[in-house]
Amino acid sequence: ILADDLGAKELSCYGHRVHRTPNLDQLAETGVRFETCYATPLCHPTRFMLMTGQYGCHNGVYNFAGRRGGPVPNSPVEDIGKNHITFAEVPKQAGYATALGGKWQLSGELPDLIHDCGFDEYCMWAYDHNLPKGTKYEGGREKEGGKTSRYWHPSIVKNGEYVPTKPEDYGPDMHLDFLIDFASRNKERPFFLYWSSCLTHAPHERTPDTVNSKDSDVDKPARRFQGALEYLDKQVGRLVKALHDLGLRENTLIFFTGDNGTGGDGKAAPTEL
Repeated sequence: ILADDLGAKELSCYGHRVHRTPNLDQLAETGVRFETCYATPLCHPTRFMLMTGQYGCHNGVYNFAGRRGGPVPNSPVEDIGKNHITFAEVPKQAGYATALGGKWQLSGELPDLIHDCGFDEYCMWAYDHNLPKGTKYEGGREKEGGKTSRYWHPSIVKNGEYVPTKPEDYGPDMHLDFLIDFASRNKERPFFLYWSSCLTHAPHERTPDTVNSKDSDVDKPARRFQGALEYLDKQVGRLVKALHDLGLRENTLIFFTGDNGTGGDGKAAPTEL
């Protein structure tokens, strides 16, 4: 499970006194809680590092393509599916069923996007350039003329096909529903799930738990972030329960991490927090 724009210090098991993260705290209490973990301070190179098992000095990706320190656009090193071994290909070669749900943000084009990296199936938040040719996108936007929506009325591509959504559809729930269904369909064989969550990245919108709240404080920036984090924690609880209900929890390793530190408070800064 890869949380987006979330630093360890935001979790109550790492000392935060306000944020309520009981499901993640339970995983930390019953498992192994790392006290030291290093990541690059930006999401793109971190995702490359995680998927290849290599630092940027080996995989060639230090930043977004075209930015300072990053590869030139369309460089071969950016073609993660064709020019790198990924952490999905290794278990796949050992007979595991593999799936990705959530944010991709890496290279590749349809119809081979993500499949090239060793995933049998996927359900992704899709940018405009990830949509199948000829798609008439009628979903939401994060702002007028901005990115396709990752949260409400989301832009979704599932196994190469565009999935129409409604204004009341919430992207993170659709990603998790897909992964739980994949686990259910593959419960008789080993599987590997990569849940690259959109939460807790901005824009910090109301979640299904707060969308109907009359409390005006819900819309304060800190409360919006807290709501996103606590909904992610709730989703982690859903996944753990689903594995338990499938009879798989005791035979499943769950690993939770963040990509690059909290947005606006650790992200993009080469500091130790």
